[in-house]
Amino acid sequence: MLLTAREAARLCGKSLRTWRTWDAGGLIPRPVRIRRSTLWRAKELRLWIAADCPPRHIWEARKLSLNSV
Repeated sequence: MLLTAREAARLCGKSLRTWRTWDAGGLIPRPVRIRRSTLWRAKELRLWIAADCPPRHIWEARKLSLNSV
């Protein structure tokens, strides 16, 4: 399931403005871009929250190590 920025922010208990700032700063998981839409995977956000919300570069490295196992 894919979420809009507003839905993703709500899931994480943040305002849309904070969510967009965090995205620009590389603090949240990388979004999926479909044409003009920017979306986030709900499952990935739940895993990211369970991992204590690491910055994007750390999250991406963890995902890579998990996929290589």
